[in-house]
Amino acid sequence: MLSASSEPIMPTALKILIAGGFGVGKTTMVGSVSEVPPLETEERITEVSRGIDDLAGVEGKYATTVAMDFGRITVSPELVLYLFGTPGQDRFWFMWDDLALGALGAVVLADTRR
Repeated sequence: MLSASSEPIMPTALKILIAGGFGVGKTTMVGSVSEVPPLETEERITEVSRGIDDLAGVEGKYATTVAMDFGRITVSPELVLYLFGTPGQDRFWFMWDDLALGALGAVVLADTRR
């Protein structure tokens, strides 16, 4: 994109976290609103997670985010939002410091079923 003076416009990039508990729909949200194919780090839920991940209310869930999700929304030529979906399990909370670094804000999803 060029400005009126024919100089390239560098859009302002804003980092937004998509946060919430396990199984709340963070991956679904990022995938639904991203204008590019989202990066997803979904892996199958295994027997090892039984008793660790609470599937109450989401019994049909077969995969879970093991790192993060990533998507992008171009609001205007001057503004681009980069979406970072956080993992919901307690065992991945160590990633929060890195994911939150430089973020302007967050969208926090709540699961009213649980």
